[in-house]
Amino acid sequence: MNRDEAEQLTQALFDGSISEADFERLETALTLDPSLHDIYRDQARLDFHLSQEFESRHSMIPVQERAPVDEILRERQKRQLFISLGTAAAIFVLLGAALYMTLVSTEKQPIVVTSTPDSHISIHGADGNRSLDELRPGSTIEVRQGVSELKFPSGVRAVLSGPANLTVRNDGFVELHEGTGFFEVPQAAVGFTVQASSLLVKDLGTEFVVVHVPDVTQQIHVLKGRVEARSLRGMKHEAVLVAGESRSIGIKGDLVEAPPVEGYYSRQLPGRLPYFHFSFDSVENGKLKVDGEHPQLSTLVARAKQSDGRYASTRIVPGRFGKAISFNGKGDMVRTNWPGVFGSQALTFCAWVRMDGKPNYGSLASWGFPQYSVNDSHQWKFLIAPNGKNGTFLRSSWGHRKQSSVDVDFQDGVWHHVAVVFTGEVGDDDAGGLRFYINGVPHEPTQQLGDPSPPRRPADLSYSKPLTFGPPLVYSNEPKKTYFRGTLDEVFIIEGALSDAQVRRIYRENRYEPGP
Repeated sequence: MNRDEAEQLTQALFDGSISEADFERLETALTLDPSLHDIYRDQARLDFHLSQEFESRHSMIPVQERAPVDEILRERQKRQLFISLGTAAAIFVLLGAALYMTLVSTEKQPIVVTSTPDSHISIHGADGNRSLDELRPGSTIEVRQGVSELKFPSGVRAVLSGPANLTVRNDGFVELHEGTGFFEVPQAAVGFTVQASSLLVKDLGTEFVVVHVPDVTQQIHVLKGRVEARSLRGMKHEAVLVAGESRSIGIKGDLVEAPPVEGYYSRQLPGRLPYFHFSFDSVENGKLKVDGEHPQLSTLVARAKQSDGRYASTRIVPGRFGKAISFNGKGDMVRTNWPGVFGSQALTFCAWVRMDGKPNYGSLASWGFPQYSVNDSHQWKFLIAPNGKNGTFLRSSWGHRKQSSVDVDFQDGVWHHVAVVFTGEVGDDDAGGLRFYINGVPHEPTQQLGDPSPPRRPADLSYSKPLTFGPPLVYSNEPKKTYFRGTLDEVFIIEGALSDAQVRRIYRENRYEPGP
């Protein structure tokens, strides 16, 4: 409001002609703009002197001798100052009380937690008590598998993809100790802050993703709006990032460009554990159809490759359910662009397999870094190999040269359903958290090599080999004779450890459903 308009409304106030709407406008302007206060004071003095002059002329009672004008003005200025200070103090007290009540009210409201079916979560306080039913400031949520959505009283929404561990310090500050978190912050909650060890992210009205793999990487990816990112160690770089920008903490504590993260997090709560299903029922232009429920499903590409130039459609043959895909053991493969999962991420791999001839160490499925490389601890591999007794076994190779196997006769020329489940917890037993199933029946491992150690996640997933069916997970110059020879059908890769009953359901009904 400008000064001319303020003078007009102030005059209308003292002569009683101001409307209710103009009164509210004047009141708001005087509250927000202290420079207009002198207009109100001058009009108040004028009104006072006019009223005294009127009374002195029309009253029979003598009026007291009036003080000099300068003295009146000084006294009124003093009084006005005291009134203004008192008013300001009262306003601050009221605002403080309102803010306190808001904060107390917010702190008393629990954070609403909703998780996908088959998720494994726990909530505990600072004392480690895991019996808590509600997530409140000071408590920690651990998502061992699955996806959890957190709705804060402030309106902030977070989606944690397990394995993840997050502590709520207050309604506006959380610590992400491990995992991947998507955060959606409304305008009313601007300033919401996420700390991931040495990375501090302050929201400036946005949507963003924070990735924290302990001892490997800390990343911020801005999807919408802006954030303020700060390194808490070394060079302690700071930067304001906008949509499309991403950073990670460098070895010097600087902020460096981070690899893409699209497809490796969930924006919304899925209806079940993230999974892919490769039915191999058809192929079009070399691409195979993939279904399931996964953040990367819309961008996943599975392409059949042949070493002898024949069409991919010639590899589609009758399967256990519908059609299947064959591998000639001389270079046939299926390659995708999915980087796989690592670390303590729980996992279930299921497939129908029919082998042709003798085993040759070709992989049913694999991803990660090649064997014998300096990073061969970053890998998962499922294969059929000779057991040294003219027989075969199903083997899972994972982590740092860890192998676990179960004897199965795959040389009978019939279909076998195989499943490997990793619980995400290595434990103290030799199995290292692995469970094997043949035709829906649990089997104890018959051979163990190496110490249990989950495959470590590389800082940049683009450097590892993506999910591939057929070839061994070795260097590209490996002879083609070590490729898988046989037929694959109905492959499920599920980011979670299924129960015995769920594995049996996939074996019998060829479908994954949440449940016991």
